[in-house]
Amino acid sequence: MTIQDSRVFLWLCGPSGAGKDTILSLLLLAHDGIARIPRVTTRPRRLGETAYDIRCMNEDEFAAADLAAVVHTNGFSYGIDPNDITAALDTGNRWIVSTGTTPHITLPSNSRVKVVRLLLTASRVSLEDRLFQRGHTTPDVWRRMDEFDSEWSRWPTHFPPDHVLWTDRISIDETFRRVASHIGLTLPQRSVQPSMLESVSCVA
Repeated sequence: MTIQDSRVFLWLCGPSGAGKDTILSLLLLAHDGIARIPRVTTRPRRLGETAYDIRCMNEDEFAAADLAAVVHTNGFSYGIDPNDITAALDTGNRWIVSTGTTPHITLPSNSRVKVVRLLLTASRVSLEDRLFQRGHTTPDVWRRMDEFDSEWSRWPTHFPPDHVLWTDRISIDETFRRVASHIGLTLPQRSVQPSMLESVSCVA
């Protein structure tokens, strides 16, 4: 089955500041058939995050939950609730999107979707500049970069992504169009206008 014929789960991964939230927001603006599902995690919500972004659990609740794509990193656990994918499919969505740091993700064989792992990244200098522009403190920026470096050391051999896009080498618009192409999304249903790009100010 080709990507054009499949229901697709896009796992949009990469470090903080690479542009995951920006691209996700543009996808949601551009097409009605895309659903976002939150990640489940044991870490507290960060400033600006809502239940739409992550669903928080304590360690016991997380261990008891029947989750997919479980990753334990930097003292916290992350996963996805397969029921969220099922619910999104049952409401007629063809594309389902979630975001994370590592490309390491597997879903149950009965999940009814083709998984596309797409890594957005940039040079460390670009990532740090973007995070400082968003108001992050120096310790927070360094912590996020160290987390990414720790994960990156395990990625290339064990968890290779299907596609890699360097967001400091191409424009937001071009990044968005390439992501859309990789998941079989024909553009435009509603064209991406400059006002749409201006309305998405968060690069995460």
